[in-house]
Amino acid sequence: CFGQMVVKGLFCNYLACLAVWIATMARDMGGRYVGIFLPVSTLIATGYEHSVLNMLLLPVALMAGAPITPVQVLLMNILPVSIGNAIGGSILVGASMTYSFGKFGRLRRR
Repeated sequence: CFGQMVVKGLFCNYLACLAVWIATMARDMGGRYVGIFLPVSTLIATGYEHSVLNMLLLPVALMAGAPITPVQVLLMNILPVSIGNAIGGSILVGASMTYSFGKFGRLRRR
């Protein structure tokens, strides 16, 4: 279960960062809307987990009387999803963009 949540967090943040990156690369507002809509709707439809959203929804579920404990929320969701989000944002997106457009790519192409 822990590994599944890490992978869900990883792909969620990859798609969220992809939406931001596409929106910044778009030349007009229509391209920005589509560039944000497609990755975000994909991550919602697939059921991926984002730590910031879970930090809002899970305490609300606790207050509403859901049959979970705060320790379960932290150890079985927030922690693994945050690890996955960090890996997805820093390694998958950050490293690939740095390689494609930054210093690492220039060093390799020489």
